[in-house]
Amino acid sequence: MFKKRAQDSSAMQKTKNTRVSSYRIFKGLAVGFLGIISALTLSFSLAGCSKHDARENANYTTRVASLKGPTSVGLLSMMEKADNNEFPEKYEFSIEATADVISQKILAGEVDVALIPTNVAANLYNKSDGQVRALDISADSVLDIVALAGTVSSFSDLAGKTLYTMGKGTSPEYVLNYLLQKAGIADQVNVQYKQEAAEVIQALTEDRAAVALLPQPFATVAPSKVPGTEIALDMESAWKEYAPEDSSLVCGVTVLCQDYLNEHEKLAEEFVRHQDDSVKKATNNIGDTARLMVKYGILENEDLAKKAIPYCGLCCTRNDGMRKALGGYLAVLEQEDLASIGGKVPDDHFYISETI
Repeated sequence: MFKKRAQDSSAMQKTKNTRVSSYRIFKGLAVGFLGIISALTLSFSLAGCSKHDARENANYTTRVASLKGPTSVGLLSMMEKADNNEFPEKYEFSIEATADVISQKILAGEVDVALIPTNVAANLYNKSDGQVRALDISADSVLDIVALAGTVSSFSDLAGKTLYTMGKGTSPEYVLNYLLQKAGIADQVNVQYKQEAAEVIQALTEDRAAVALLPQPFATVAPSKVPGTEIALDMESAWKEYAPEDSSLVCGVTVLCQDYLNEHEKLAEEFVRHQDDSVKKATNNIGDTARLMVKYGILENEDLAKKAIPYCGLCCTRNDGMRKALGGYLAVLEQEDLASIGGKVPDDHFYISETI
């Protein structure tokens, strides 16, 4: 089902032994530098981001990493089924707080599939010479502004305020910077970055005159923690106001490592099938998804989870839909900060397509 390049590079034609040997040399070097590498300063050249022995599919465990947030919510049904051994395939899931942790795992060859911010996916593709590729869009717009009720009704109302947010070096930062510039208020907003959503909410508690930019489901949680606040603005509306018409606010992408695709194509096909099914179950059965959000540590409160799920932008968009939405969004990021996507908009090989 997966459409490959007509011609593989000469490196892909090397024998398995040569590839495994090259990987061992690279991995030994990479591990020593993991402490100083971040998601947006990746300067590696991967000979293969997920080298492993070519084992039978039935014996191979697909290693999946996702962020604590909407991208993980779409996988929750799949995670539970995997834990209950309901699949013939084997999966190992990890939920991480930051994108740089996942990027480091990809670099170290510890992950086969990852759900990460869009700009990180593009950056990894460019810096790895095409070894990290986009499988689908896993999250549309999930960003919201939280503020005291009645104080923010449009994006321009952020002028003169302190804004707390998270995700420095990933898509939220570049979306925010781009929109602030387009709205002409970049020098009028004091942006303060925190590591995690809980820190942003705590800052908003201590500075009630401030606002917060948060992804779902945390934007839904904030008003319950900070009385008097509300979800004041959906960033998708600001994007539509200031960004090009042919672009979409794409917050999350599923990527595959090329070696995993080469050696376990059937498993890759099964993964995306299970992922699509899991996303549909997450959106169609909100009550059960809320239970799983608590079970897997995404949120602590099922009632809040139920409120947040419809706003989490859950999807599994592939093929032409993925290309159009991602292409337009990455073109905007190219204007904002070329380095954020690894120096250029990825070429057509970035997109893994299926043929029916």
